[in-house]
Amino acid sequence: MAHFCFWFLCVVLILFSSCASERKTEPDVGADKFELQVGDLLFQDSDCGPFCDAIEKVTFGVEGSKFSHVGLVINDKNDELIVIEAITEGVVITSLDSFFVRSYDADNNSKVVVGRLKEKHQHLISSAI
Repeated sequence: MAHFCFWFLCVVLILFSSCASERKTEPDVGADKFELQVGDLLFQDSDCGPFCDAIEKVTFGVEGSKFSHVGLVINDKNDELIVIEAITEGVVITSLDSFFVRSYDADNNSKVVVGRLKEKHQHLISSAI
């Protein structure tokens, strides 16, 4: 599973070069400044120990952020936004709140950066999901 997660992260980081990013520091993801949408990539600094530290050493971040985890925003059966992610237990569905509050910085802000594919690549989202 760790091998899959590493390669998945590599592919996502390559795609990230085709993304626009916006830093989201509050767990309340419905803030009026920015609204999440299906297909957004949630890059997270997970602070999970040596494994996450190793990932952070071989990946790049944005504006000093370090990434060790990524999730993809999708719709659930009720058309609510949720996150699909690969964790130790496998690929799971996680609520937005749970994803955003999982890791904090020294100022108690969630350490998540949102990436969105540029419009010319957004047609790929439904296939990826």
